[in-house]
Amino acid sequence: MGECLRAETTPAFVSRKLPGTLIAATEVRADRPELAMSMPIPREDAYVVAMMLREFPIHEYWENGRQSPVGRLPQECICIYDLKRSPTFLMNNPFHSVHFYLPRKALAAISDNVEARPIGELRYTPGAGVDDGIMRALDTALLPVFETPQQASSLFIEHVMLAVGTHLARTYGGVKIVHPAHRLDDRRLKRVLDYVEDHLSDDIAVADLASVACLSIFHFTRAFSSAIGVPPHRYVSQRRLEWAKGMIAAGGTSIAETAFACRFSSQSSFTRAFLRATGMTPAEYRRASAS
Repeated sequence: MGECLRAETTPAFVSRKLPGTLIAATEVRADRPELAMSMPIPREDAYVVAMMLREFPIHEYWENGRQSPVGRLPQECICIYDLKRSPTFLMNNPFHSVHFYLPRKALAAISDNVEARPIGELRYTPGAGVDDGIMRALDTALLPVFETPQQASSLFIEHVMLAVGTHLARTYGGVKIVHPAHRLDDRRLKRVLDYVEDHLSDDIAVADLASVACLSIFHFTRAFSSAIGVPPHRYVSQRRLEWAKGMIAAGGTSIAETAFACRFSSQSSFTRAFLRATGMTPAEYRRASAS
């Protein structure tokens, strides 16, 4: 994508938790683009949904060689591109956006996951921007991850990516989500919580927890949040910090070793999370526990 747009891109974040497919996101930026057409993007059975981080005042856009009405893409709007239709545009202004990549296989997997009919096409007007508050909120949640990818929580990224895919399938794909009375009874909830405790040092995915509960990812996330009061990724983070508190108070492991055991990408990211949760740094907490 960066090559086709002659733009800088950040490393992509990829969620592979949907069976047989993936969802990806990357930040794309060109502060001084040359006045030229974007290079052809290889045809693919997939969509790119761009969240505009700055205004693109004159959007001259073509699909399958046919020009759409010239328009304006305001900051924080989204624009949907179907890669089967050879989208191209005139790079006549600087641009900065986050691109979400969704193969149709991913949209089909989401439909199956929420027990809905398969999606045919996403509904959109070629070249037009759409004000979408939910996508804006999800993008805002993801932006800090692009700034500090080494501190990214895979469970959090997976949660946001699935939320993006589900929202697009619902809003633009016409997916009718049925909310059956799926709930986590005490037996299944205990099984999930025990799994979390046994795998705090492992890379826990929402799909793993949903499998333990014998529910789809979508219905599990709703049922878990209803039962516990927080989403799965937040609960796992809370439990890891509680485990870290015990390790730090007991001594015997360094702060760096504790951060690694609790799946933090670095000691500094662990220290920041610990400070937010307890009001103390790990070193201060160790001293207070020893006194």
